[in-house]
Amino acid sequence: MGGEFVYNRSMQRIGKIWFLAGIVVLMGLFLFVSLPAPVEQVRIPLNGKSHGTEEVALFVPRWGWVGRPAVLQAVLYQVAPEKMILRVKMETSPDLLGSGEEVYVVQGTAPVQWAFSLTSMTPGRKIWRMWLWAGDSQGETLLLVREGTLRVLGLAGVPVFWIQVGIVLIVVLLIFTRIAFQTRPPRLESHLVNCDKINKN
Repeated sequence: MGGEFVYNRSMQRIGKIWFLAGIVVLMGLFLFVSLPAPVEQVRIPLNGKSHGTEEVALFVPRWGWVGRPAVLQAVLYQVAPEKMILRVKMETSPDLLGSGEEVYVVQGTAPVQWAFSLTSMTPGRKIWRMWLWAGDSQGETLLLVREGTLRVLGLAGVPVFWIQVGIVLIVVLLIFTRIAFQTRPPRLESHLVNCDKINKN
C-alpha cells in the first residue's frame, strides 16, 4: 500500500507539471498571435532633396496574420516650406489586399504621414510596391519606388480570430478537466474475503 501511495503521488505531481506546462505554452501562443508584430524601420534618403523633401521613413511589420490587416506606415520629412502635391500609390500581389492611391496637398516643414492596410486570406510571402511622387504647377517628380515582402502566418481561409478562440477553448477545457479529476472521490480498495477460510467455532 505504501509503495502504491508514493506512486500515485508521483504521477499526480507529473500530471500537474504537464498541465502547467501546457497552459504556459498555450498562453504564450495566444500572446504571440494577439500582440502586434515588431516593426522594422527603414529610412530612405531622397537624392537631390527634390521639391524640398529629405527622406522617407517606412515602418514595415515583420509579419502579419491571415485575415488581420498589417499596417505599413510611412513618414516623409521635408526641409522646404513650399507648397506641393504628394501622390502615393501602393501595388500588391493579387492575393494581398490593400492596393490604392492617395493624394496629399502639403505646405510647410512638418512631416507627412500615410499608411496602407495590407490583408491576405492565404499564408506565405506577399509582395508590395510603393510609389511616391511630388509635384507642383510645373509637373511631378518620382521620388521613391520601394518594393518589399510581407510574411503572412496562419491557416488558409481561417482568420486569426478563430485561432485565438480555439486556443481559449482549449485552455478552458484543460482547466475544467483538471478540476474534474481533482474533485473525483478517491478510489476504494476492494478486499475479497474468502468465506471458506473463516474459522467456524
